Amino acid sequence: MNYTLIIQPIIKQHLIGTPLEGYERSFIQAGLDTDVDPLLAIAIGKAESQLGNSYNKSFNDKYHNYAGMSSGGKLIVYPDWDTAITKHFQLLKKLLAHKPENLDMLGAVYAEDPLWPAKVARFYNELWTEAINNGVDN
Repeated sequence: MNYTLIIQPIIKQHLIGTPLEGYERSFIQAGLDTDVDPLLAIAIGKAESQLGNSYNKSFNDKYHNYAGMSSGGKLIVYPDWDTAITKHFQLLKKLLAHKPENLDMLGAVYAEDPLWPAKVARFYNELWTEAINNGVDN
């Protein structure tokens, strides 16, 4: 079965009740455009902000930043969620081009929190378990 067909309902389910609800197609398209696994982006968003739920509505309305992306120590402001999703996938593509062998290596360039890789791995593994249970081959 097609990977995107399997993961789209998983992504949709995890976005319910978040500011990103309804944006599952944006995650899928950004993944196709960048060759970055959308489940990784969702896992990072969960680790960074519970997909925007750890921020208040006024913050989300201003920043549209679910993945903790910053520049010069300041959170980046995006005009909308589609732009934030696209920019996050582009950043991941750039970071993954350096061929990190695991999340520890990605975490070293993505986040200051030494526990970040373990948090992302936990969420990613949960998402992958759902994908496997829905028909993705290992």
